Amino acid sequence: MTNFIRGLLVVFGISLAAPAYAQTAAQKTKMKDCLLEDDMTKERLNCFDAIIAPEPDAAKAKKKARTAQDCRFLKEEDERLICFNKFTETKAKAPAKKKAAPKAAPAQ
Repeated sequence: MTNFIRGLLVVFGISLAAPAYAQTAAQKTKMKDCLLEDDMTKERLNCFDAIIAPEPDAAKAKKKARTAQDCRFLKEEDERLICFNKFTETKAKAPAKKKAAPKAAPAQ
């Protein structure tokens, strides 16, 4: 009986996790649309805030944001905007370093 209950809990847990992932992917797409607004403007922040509503929390704001969802805890608008930008802007990849050719031994 207990194995049956555990099995139900596992299935139920997986079914709850799938919609949460889909919502996050949809949020990422919407957040990319906010990049069309000029950087560091109230309009861009309003766009982000419409997707992830701000919930200022001093205790949670002290921790480094690991996801865009964590940005909502920042009270200051500029800090929140910078945080959202960090998770939505694509960074240019650094060019790959070329390996230097081995130096030839001097001729004797």
